[in-house]
Amino acid sequence: MVVELVGIIVFSLLDRNDPNGDCKPDFTPTCDEGYDQDQFYSIELTNIDWPYSDYVHVDPTDEESCKTFCLQDCFCAVAIYRDQQCWKKKLPLSNGRKDPLIVVKVFLKSRKSDFHQRTPSIFSTTHKSQRSLIVVIVGTCVVVIFLSNGVIFGDMRPSWKLRSDVILGIAKGLAYLHGECSTQVIHCDIKPQNILLDDCYNAKISDFGLAKLLMMDQSRTSTGIRGTKGYVAPEWFRNTPVTVMVDVYSFGVLLLEMISCRKSVIVNESDSKDVVAVLTDWAWDCYQEGKLDVFLENDSEALDDYKRLMTFVKVGLWCVQENPLVRPTMRKVIQMVEGVVEVNKPPCPFPFSVTYN
Repeated sequence: MVVELVGIIVFSLLDRNDPNGDCKPDFTPTCDEGYDQDQFYSIELTNIDWPYSDYVHVDPTDEESCKTFCLQDCFCAVAIYRDQQCWKKKLPLSNGRKDPLIVVKVFLKSRKSDFHQRTPSIFSTTHKSQRSLIVVIVGTCVVVIFLSNGVIFGDMRPSWKLRSDVILGIAKGLAYLHGECSTQVIHCDIKPQNILLDDCYNAKISDFGLAKLLMMDQSRTSTGIRGTKGYVAPEWFRNTPVTVMVDVYSFGVLLLEMISCRKSVIVNESDSKDVVAVLTDWAWDCYQEGKLDVFLENDSEALDDYKRLMTFVKVGLWCVQENPLVRPTMRKVIQMVEGVVEVNKPPCPFPFSVTYN
């Protein structure tokens, strides 16, 4: 099992049969002449420690020197600072613990990437309660567990209950990025491959390589087309500023995929450019004609939960509206999915009869 987070570090489990065990980097740390500390930076965390990975102890020293010691040492993965003492630790990091009672400063060394250089403030994005996003996604072996059940679509058709729970989990994750961060985040590439499941089948949004940040005074941004065919909102093709509604559109496509367990776009096997069917079009046709059983291939488990199924279909069709102003916010999506607010009958998603590939 391998995981890559925001282009930072890639790790594998030492023992694939032990998801809670140690992990190792999928690269060989070296101290050759090519090592350049300027290629690295420190992510500052708190209340975390790996107590059994020390290899150098410096006493006394100051906080800035502790951070520099690690950046200068090619074998150092993380430095822990407390009470004028510095502990340098090397990989593999094991038995990591996060606890408010662990009063230390942590300097996690990470390689600079194109993404980090383009959007350095992603690493300082904080929740409105000042909890750092990076704490959620960084932690070597802890992160590997996020992949323990792979992506949302594997070889087997997930149960209807699991699909329902994952849909809500994804919606909450996007609502967090869109409205609960001090810096609003547009993911720009929501699709099944970027939704991971942990050992409890909780959904985790991954791969922020195409993400855009909106500053406090921004509600939209101008950028080139981003995303994956089949999930890209129409406004990307209009050369106009985009908003978080591009993620809402992608979520709508993903929602319809999870309901039907079908791909967003079906192409001709002999010619990948020849689109045979578009899921959003077919979903609208089946909804209009009252043929959701056909849309779901007679999935009895889902059809037995018809009220929720109808809610999900209508929410999906609202999310893929061609006009972004008509789409609901992710917070509204959560309310509709949870049954807090009624879902009105959606209009035709593509009133202008324009197909975007």
